Amino acid sequence: MSRTQVLIDSEGERAAVVSLLEDRYEVVTGDGVRQADLYLVDDHSLPTYREQLRERKRADGQVFCPVVLVRRRRTQIDRQAFHDPTAGTGVIDEVLTAPLDRETVIWRLDNLLTRRDTTRNLVDRNAQLERREQELERYKTFVEQSSDVVSVLDEAGHIEYQSPAVGRALGYEQSELIGQNAFDFVHPDDREALWETYEQLLEDPDRTVADEARFRTADGDWRWLSIRATNQLDGEVIDGIIVNSRDVTERKREEQKRQRTVRRMTDAILGLDSDWQFIEINEQAESILDIDAETVLGERIWDVFPEATGTTFYDVYHTVMDEREPRSFEERLREMDMWFEVNVYPEPHGGISIYFRDITDRKARENRIERLNREFETVFENVRDGLFLLAVEPDGAIMLRRSNDAAGPVLAGERPVAPGEPLDGRADPELLDSCRTCLQRRGSGVLELETTVEGEDSTFDVRLSPVVVDGTVEMIVGSARDITERKRYERRIEAQRDDLKLLNQMVRHDIRNDLQVIKTHGELLAQEIDPELGSSADSIVSAAENAIVLTEEARNLSEVMLRSGETQQPTPLATTLRTQIEQVRSAHEAATIEIDGTLPEVDVQADEMLDSVFDNLLKNSVVHNDSPDPRTVVSAGVDGEYATVRIADNGPGIPDERKARIFEKGSKGGHSDGSGIGLYLVDTLVDQYGGTVDIEDRGPSAESDGGAVFVVRLPLAS
Repeated sequence: MSRTQVLIDSEGERAAVVSLLEDRYEVVTGDGVRQADLYLVDDHSLPTYREQLRERKRADGQVFCPVVLVRRRRTQIDRQAFHDPTAGTGVIDEVLTAPLDRETVIWRLDNLLTRRDTTRNLVDRNAQLERREQELERYKTFVEQSSDVVSVLDEAGHIEYQSPAVGRALGYEQSELIGQNAFDFVHPDDREALWETYEQLLEDPDRTVADEARFRTADGDWRWLSIRATNQLDGEVIDGIIVNSRDVTERKREEQKRQRTVRRMTDAILGLDSDWQFIEINEQAESILDIDAETVLGERIWDVFPEATGTTFYDVYHTVMDEREPRSFEERLREMDMWFEVNVYPEPHGGISIYFRDITDRKARENRIERLNREFETVFENVRDGLFLLAVEPDGAIMLRRSNDAAGPVLAGERPVAPGEPLDGRADPELLDSCRTCLQRRGSGVLELETTVEGEDSTFDVRLSPVVVDGTVEMIVGSARDITERKRYERRIEAQRDDLKLLNQMVRHDIRNDLQVIKTHGELLAQEIDPELGSSADSIVSAAENAIVLTEEARNLSEVMLRSGETQQPTPLATTLRTQIEQVRSAHEAATIEIDGTLPEVDVQADEMLDSVFDNLLKNSVVHNDSPDPRTVVSAGVDGEYATVRIADNGPGIPDERKARIFEKGSKGGHSDGSGIGLYLVDTLVDQYGGTVDIEDRGPSAESDGGAVFVVRLPLAS
């Protein structure tokens, strides 16, 4: 039903026109010109819609767009309003004078709509002809440029068109074959079979057939052509038999060589004729398929292996048999639970040859690799650390290949980097610089990247590892671990270290100085006061001395806690021992400290705190010695990469049950009034140096019934 729009402003007149037309046409109203086949306008509304109607006519182009003016009897019509297609002026094509007679109106409107349909059909037909000409031109261009030989034959086989590719394939000029019968160039042994195929093609319009035959060349030689022909005798574009031919001479020669070596090949081979009967089976095929060649030769493959019907094997074999083109595929035969790699070739006799091998083990490996890949994907996407892969382009550009969600904050620099985008101009400049350094050095890189995550300052430990292939970095593997909490903890530890340094300074200077004042005044007071009060003064002096010792141990302990391995350096062992022996001798004149033998003049890996190690051990051998004649013997030697120092006393010794705990923090003997940190300090320092400290029992001698031996092993300085 044609669509008509009524553009009349007066509501009453518009309703009258609509009622006149609505049972004949689809009638629409409303403001503005809409899509319609015909428009009715009155003399009052014409000025309003004139330009819209003119634009509507332009939009329809060559298709007639009728506009009808409904005028009152006494209304004068401006001749400029009538449509002039050549000048492009006016819009009115027909005038109806009120009052309107329905029969006359319908007759005149139908004529206008018939004219519109006629012009539309003409436009469509012209467009169709233009498309067909373009299609013919494209087909001609394709044929002229095709490497295949394209021919158009009539029903008798005469050549009506020949593409230039015939020169490359057979050596003929394009023009010298026009009008000749194509079958005159076919090898006599192939001509009859090929003509039978051609007759089948003539009987079935739109049918396509494939075959192979030998054709005579311009120099009298023979070349094998693979032929694919389509019946287009009733075609709209081309009226004839379209033949596409391709030179397969080399392939045929390879097939002949292949046939000569069939029995010697490791692949399993089956030969089938055009009726699907076995004509060839080699030993490998017998073994894999568990069949006997003599038994199944002459049998149809689908009778021997009915389970293969409807499978990929069935479909591909039929495709090759019909289209005469080789195919390759991999498929599992479920009944045998085996995977096969299969290559299928058409044979000149019309059958096919099937080459296959058992690839069950290979598929199992591929499945394992696929499973590992899936597991990798799972780990990649779910690991807490950020992971990203960067590809290095030949021009040196670094592109994001992929990343997991956890890597997002690291890659969100100036703006987020999406897969396939370069880092330059997007990623954090520090990250980009590290990647470039990684490329230049072809080595790993580490950086701490500070960024913002959800409004909070965050720090990431980023590690970059290049993937080098043949001396070239092809990819960079990156990982990013959020170390924000660790950095906060390190800052808290650093603050605590600063506080401990301040406390150590107070102990070493302020408190120690006050204790020295108390001790000095206590000694002066003991000399001046009544002897009965002298014991109190002595107690003051003794307590001050103990407090001074405690501050010294506290100082040493805090320095151990504050120090790092970077302070270690070659330290002279003999000089350190002699210095500490002299100091302890001076402080304990009643004790005897001897050196047994010669101290080795070697450097050990330690620092200035090595003094404290030997000071504590020497003092321990004297202070806790209950012998009336306390004696300490010091000896040292070198054993391989270590120096060994032995400090032996003639004291009471150390029970076995205490030896395991004596180096623990706070551990002290039953009669000791010390702090219990001296030996703990010794063990801590020696361990930091990479050495050991042990306790041995000193055997009885002429001077003593026993005692303890502290054995210190220290690594020699490299």
